[in-house]
Amino acid sequence: MTFIHEGNRTLVENLVNFEKLRMMAKAVHLVHHCRSHPNLPLSPLRSRPQYLLEEARAIRASTCSEQSLSTRSPAATWAHIQPLRVIDRQKELLRLSRDLES
Repeated sequence: MTFIHEGNRTLVENLVNFEKLRMMAKAVHLVHHCRSHPNLPLSPLRSRPQYLLEEARAIRASTCSEQSLSTRSPAATWAHIQPLRVIDRQKELLRLSRDLES
């Protein structure tokens, strides 16, 4: 998202750059999709014993808890990202980076 934001102008000829907004929306959609689907590779699991497959199903079922289901809705995702603030000042980003690394 940083590269999309930094690499594309928000206004083009005094008009809103909808291509930039579309790319940002696609990135948010991708993050939402990845967060709402467990990542269990299928091909390596086929050669495993049955008890491991049953454990994988149990893990997958546990991701359907009420807490995780509440984070799957677009409204919940929007409510989560809405209060976040974008830091676009390079000096501030550099200072924060140095603070984290020291």
